Amino acid sequence: MLGDAASLGDGTGALVEGGRAPTCTDAGCTCIRIASIGHEGIYGDCGSILQDNTSALTTWLSAQSSASVDVYDRSKPTLTADFLSQYDVIVIQWFPDVSDAGNDGALWQFTQDEVNALTAWVQAGGGLITLNGYDSDGNEVVPLNTLLTFTSMQYNQDRT
Repeated sequence: MLGDAASLGDGTGALVEGGRAPTCTDAGCTCIRIASIGHEGIYGDCGSILQDNTSALTTWLSAQSSASVDVYDRSKPTLTADFLSQYDVIVIQWFPDVSDAGNDGALWQFTQDEVNALTAWVQAGGGLITLNGYDSDGNEVVPLNTLLTFTSMQYNQDRT
C-alpha cells in the first residue's frame, strides 16, 4: 500500500487504496495502475555517465508501493478507451521517436480520436500528469498541447 493514510476500510475488512478496490491476479494485488507514456527525460549528462532520469519515479513506485507501472517509451501506444481503462493514472512525458541507438526522431503525433478517448477517460475520473522541459527548441509541447486541448491549460512554446 502507498501508506496507511491512503488505506480505507471498505466495510468488508478489505483494504482500499485511495478509495479504489485493489486489482488482484495470481501475481498479486495492485491498487493504483499507472502508465508512463513517452521517453523518460535524462538529466545531468556527463559524457557517458547519465546522472538521473525520470525512471526514478517508476523505480520508487515499484519498490515502495503496491502501484503497478507500465512504461511505454520506445513506441507510442494508441490511446483508446480500452487502453486507458487499464489505468488509474497516466504520466505523459517527452514524445520523440527514439531509435535503439538513442537518437531522437520526429515527435509522436496524436489523432483527434486519441484526444477524445483521453478526454473521456479524464472526465470519468482518470488522473493525468504531464511533464515537459526536455528540448531546448520548445517544439516538444506541440503533441502535449494536442492532448490537452480539452483543458484550459496549454504549455508555451517559448524557450524563456
